Amino acid sequence: MNYLEANLDTAFPDWCPWTSRLVKEIPSSQKPATENLAPTVSLRFPYADNTYTNTSPFGTTLIANADDPDGAIVKVRFNSGIVIGETATYAYRFMWEPLAAGTYTVSATAFDNKGASTTSRSVTFEIKAGPPQLLTDMDTSKLAVLESVTLLKEPFAVVPEHFFSSDQRTRLVLFGVNLELRPDENLSAITVQAEDSQQRKYLLPAEAISSVPGFPWLSQLTVKLPDELQGIGDVWLSVSLRGVQSDKVPTKIR
Repeated sequence: MNYLEANLDTAFPDWCPWTSRLVKEIPSSQKPATENLAPTVSLRFPYADNTYTNTSPFGTTLIANADDPDGAIVKVRFNSGIVIGETATYAYRFMWEPLAAGTYTVSATAFDNKGASTTSRSVTFEIKAGPPQLLTDMDTSKLAVLESVTLLKEPFAVVPEHFFSSDQRTRLVLFGVNLELRPDENLSAITVQAEDSQQRKYLLPAEAISSVPGFPWLSQLTVKLPDELQGIGDVWLSVSLRGVQSDKVPTKIR
């Protein structure tokens, strides 16, 4: 409590110190006879710059306070350079999809029943990068991975029945999070490794990486199966970015 009272400018906006006292009453403004008063709006969460952080990927619930002095709020719209969502229901909340690592700036715009609108001040928050993580199939707990051309699931052949590449070798598409490359990096920052039941390790060359359309927090990574994996059976794949390794997830090579 002492900390809050000493830092009211950054404390939660609904906080009111126990020692508060009435110092002045300010009468409400008189509504002009023919004009509509604009609504009021502010962000309740996050409520101030740099007061919220989390680790990607993570969905963030935006909350706004909105009121109209001479009518009703019909909707609240949330913005981050572009419109990211809106709601017409109190309390005015919007669940923003899982976000990749980065800094985000948001605001809210309230609209009243007579067409007037007001936009709140902007608030900036951060989503930090977590360790790399490979996606798994919820039903089997195995690696979420597809053959790059046929989009078939495991087991995968090192040498496919139908040749689609000049070297006649299979490519796999892995899906993961926290695999974004920095502007000055290339695929050499990523290492993909397979480990067999005897704990022998094999490197899988990474050939391409991109975000999944419509899911900017999710990456798809294309790797090549090396000859050494032919007929190996069960393996555990992991990916490392800048030396930080993901969990090991099983799949099958035939």
